[in-house]
Amino acid sequence: MQPHGLPPGQQVQGLPLPDMPPGQQELARLQDHVESDSLASSLLPQGRGGSARVESEDAGRRQEPGSSAAGLTAPRQPDGAFSEIGTCSRSQRSDLSNGVVGSAIRAARKLISGSLSGGTWSAYSQAWKVWEDWKFSVGGDMEDDGRLLMLVGHYWEAGWSVPKVNRFLAGLAFGFKVRGLKDVTKSFLVAQALKGWRRGWKVEDKRRPISYELLLSLGRQVDRVCTSIWEKRLFKLAFSLAFFAALRLGELVCTSRFKRDGLSRDSVDLYEDRIEILIRSSKTDQLGKGCRVVVFGVPGSAMCPVRCLREFGSVAGGANIPLLVHADGSSLSRFQFISIFKRCLERGGFSSADFGSHSFRIGAATEAARRGLSDEVVKRIGRWESGRFKSYVRIDRL
Repeated sequence: MQPHGLPPGQQVQGLPLPDMPPGQQELARLQDHVESDSLASSLLPQGRGGSARVESEDAGRRQEPGSSAAGLTAPRQPDGAFSEIGTCSRSQRSDLSNGVVGSAIRAARKLISGSLSGGTWSAYSQAWKVWEDWKFSVGGDMEDDGRLLMLVGHYWEAGWSVPKVNRFLAGLAFGFKVRGLKDVTKSFLVAQALKGWRRGWKVEDKRRPISYELLLSLGRQVDRVCTSIWEKRLFKLAFSLAFFAALRLGELVCTSRFKRDGLSRDSVDLYEDRIEILIRSSKTDQLGKGCRVVVFGVPGSAMCPVRCLREFGSVAGGANIPLLVHADGSSLSRFQFISIFKRCLERGGFSSADFGSHSFRIGAATEAARRGLSDEVVKRIGRWESGRFKSYVRIDRL
């Protein structure tokens, strides 16, 4: 029996946000900068008479030329960079250049918006709102690093966890940089305070692993919890892939029924004895380099991943079509996965409080180690690149 996918080679709590969509505050501020004459003039060809000016739509507002805005510096174009408009009048040249600049601005905003997920934009914007309110409440002539040091102390007393404060500070750091301000999250005293916080923060992860035997039990309970054949096959496949491929839940299912951000059909190839899964991006692969995972079948097992996939149906389909969908075509969501998972645990006589969605991934590492596989193989199964995999091996918690 080869129960695991073998290697392919390779928030924060705070004040409510305004109605503006996530990240649009920062992008709107950036647009205010780059729509000024400062950036526009740097994109226009420079003649002998000096820098060219772009007429603003607001004729009553004076704009000064320059070469930088919002911390972004655009290179000056050499003479003749827009040779096709060289014979145009000054006003014609300005109007055409305005169109070029406007298009460039929209493209830049789209790129910046796509650099972070919607959830990250939301968390970062909320962190900055909390920071602005904190500065207002503290007042005085104190420097920002002193204010931040006080805020860190405040959250430590409030019982925040290290991951939570790290996420908050990441949002602040982004906020400082996007506004061209000094990033005080990296100041010496703040860094030392965080170091002390981390050294004194110890929380034991008590989530139990899913063993192979428990996986079989979950499969049996699915037949009792779900009513339709489609749903039974859907959740058996979801549980099987989560375990045998050691998948994070975000790599497997969608964030909601109406989104298509989970494992897609065109990322899964079914063979006679195995399944090959292309994980296009993950928590540790934000740039989307991709990783291919091979999951072998378990002959005779009711939860064999190859059997579950074949019984569920065809994997044919294009990009952005989720593999795990309901009969009505809606996506299997994270909430639904966890809900059925807990119900199956309880029907099987287990306490759902002892397990989490990550228990499948923990179980993959634990089961592999229990069966005598080497550390290197365990690391490849879960795509770990460091010794962190050891914290996932919990044979004593089976």
